[in-house]
Amino acid sequence: MRVRKVNHHTSEEGSYLEQRVGGAVFRKGYRANLNQPDVTLRLILTEKCVCGSVIASIDRKAFHARAPHKKPFFYPGVLMPITARALVNLAGVNKDTRLLDPFCGTGGILVEAAMLGSEVIGLEARNEIIQGAKLNLEYFGGGYNLLQGDACKLPLKNSCIDSVITDPPYGRSAMIKAESIRHLYEESFAEMYRVLKPASKAVIVSEMEINRIALDVGFTILKQYSQKIHRSLTRNITILQKNNQ
Repeated sequence: MRVRKVNHHTSEEGSYLEQRVGGAVFRKGYRANLNQPDVTLRLILTEKCVCGSVIASIDRKAFHARAPHKKPFFYPGVLMPITARALVNLAGVNKDTRLLDPFCGTGGILVEAAMLGSEVIGLEARNEIIQGAKLNLEYFGGGYNLLQGDACKLPLKNSCIDSVITDPPYGRSAMIKAESIRHLYEESFAEMYRVLKPASKAVIVSEMEINRIALDVGFTILKQYSQKIHRSLTRNITILQKNNQ
């Protein structure tokens, strides 16, 4: 019996809850083998309590091995690998996907997609960062194309990209080639829309409100998620879709 608390929705200690629930199972006539259990029960506590048997689990050691500071090139403020992989999964990326990250930074999203066999294209304004992304992608393997340029003027044909996933700058100490953050978003979103194939998805990470900008360039908003990083930072993840025409 294992208990996991999410976002501190209860003040009860996990070990106490494990004892109580384990005791209830014991009183039903079941016996526990702590060394080689046939069944592991998991209790997840969020706003609600969900209990069930574990049928599969993920070995996160590989994600820890790809932590930003363990890569050949490191730059502060980048996404953790497990978050980057979650974005890749939300976009439905696979080996047949041509993926674009127009603000690729050190290539964290591209690395996760390339490991799935996707054809990845990254664009970054700063030469030293794009060189660092190259080091990281070469280290972890997979095919890639990297370009130094302006996300507001993508050097790509119309409707040639299957998926866009990106974490654009939003108030962080980042050098941008734009009049303002809002101008950067408006122009880059229009370019993302242009290069995406009809009915394809874009997954955008942002701290700022992007709904109006996305709708104005033609996107449909499919879903939105919030990820609380710490007390003063909530990361918003928005899934957009280009129209089918």
